[in-house]
Amino acid sequence: MSQETLIYVMTAAVGVSAAAIVIQLILLFGMFFSVRETKKKFLELSERVEPLIDTSRSVLDSSRILLDQTRKQIGEITAKTNQLLSTAQTQMNRVDEFLGDAAARSKAQLEHAELVVDDALNRVQETSAMLQTGVLKPLRQINGLAVGIQAAIEFLVNRRRTTPEHATQEDEMFI
Repeated sequence: MSQETLIYVMTAAVGVSAAAIVIQLILLFGMFFSVRETKKKFLELSERVEPLIDTSRSVLDSSRILLDQTRKQIGEITAKTNQLLSTAQTQMNRVDEFLGDAAARSKAQLEHAELVVDDALNRVQETSAMLQTGVLKPLRQINGLAVGIQAAIEFLVNRRRTTPEHATQEDEMFI
């Protein structure tokens, strides 16, 4: 290439470079103004957000304190609940033992009462049998003897025999 062409190419390259630098300068100024405006907006926003951040920090601190207190209370409640459950379990075991003992004693008492009732019934039956054989049987025999003696006395005292007509009338009265 000739030198003249080379100078034109170099001049064009320098012109393109200069134009690029000018475009970059314009872009940098635009970015500068844009960043400055963004900085203003950010500062305004920062002024609004700082109280929120402070409030959030205080709320967060209170929440942490509240959370710690809640954890302590939950721990205490859990411990007391476990203690109550343990006490309830112990009481239930005692009640179970008591009911088992009461059931065993009741069963023994019922068996004893059954034996006493059976014995009393046997004695009543024996007494009734003895009364039948020892008192009522001789009374019946004495009564039969008395009726026989009375009939004999009546026969001897009356000494009249009844006629068949008279006997029939008496029989008819019963018919």
